[in-house]
Amino acid sequence: RCVACCMLATAMGAHADPPADSVEAASSERSASQVMQRAVDAVGPASSVKFVRAEGTIEGPDGRSTIELLSSTAKPTRLIIRQRLPDGRQLETGCNGDVAWMRGPRDDTVQPLECSAVIATSAGLLPTRMMFALADRFPIRRMGPREMRDSKACERLELEDRDGAQASAWFDAASGRLLEIRTQDRKPGAPPSILRIEAWTTVGQLTLPTTISARKGDAVTRSTFTRISVDPIPDADFAPPKELAKPVDPGA
Repeated sequence: RCVACCMLATAMGAHADPPADSVEAASSERSASQVMQRAVDAVGPASSVKFVRAEGTIEGPDGRSTIELLSSTAKPTRLIIRQRLPDGRQLETGCNGDVAWMRGPRDDTVQPLECSAVIATSAGLLPTRMMFALADRFPIRRMGPREMRDSKACERLELEDRDGAQASAWFDAASGRLLEIRTQDRKPGAPPSILRIEAWTTVGQLTLPTTISARKGDAVTRSTFTRISVDPIPDADFAPPKELAKPVDPGA
């Protein structure tokens, strides 16, 4: 899967007012949150987008695969992800609001899933949702020093998720966009996971990432969206496999 699927939404917990000796830390946290919010805002009014169709390729150590994503946030929430793997096998995961499923890659057997699980683990794949997913995953944020990345002055944030996983992220100080995020591996001596956004495109009022590279040691995977559309998607495109389709009541 695309590297963005590791960015999952989690529930925010309640927090008490900080004591007097934590004012400086709280101030830093507010500044860090402003940097994160600016990155979300830099995408544009993504929360108002009801439909997304994205197509692209994933180049990795095992070869080249293709990917197609269809999403609708109009009630009910629907999502389908189709991949053709380097060896030609196909994998499909979907949810049409009533049922959820996974088909392949070993055969065409359809495995029922929970809709909530499909949405939670896959929504971050969408170019319109990646910044939201990043902000959701890392609620604990601290400002770091200003640093250069790709000859650009960047704001550096130190991040931590609710499970204690840590990461560093660099945001372009001029545009507010995310350039790079490094997530530390908990295994001693293991290399970090490095995600870089290498290219962006404009789709209507939105500015979306189109080329994303992920490095783990010597292994590099590059995901490129060759087409992104926010035009309405017909209901029929979200139809489940015939094995899960509900029979039509002739008397309805």
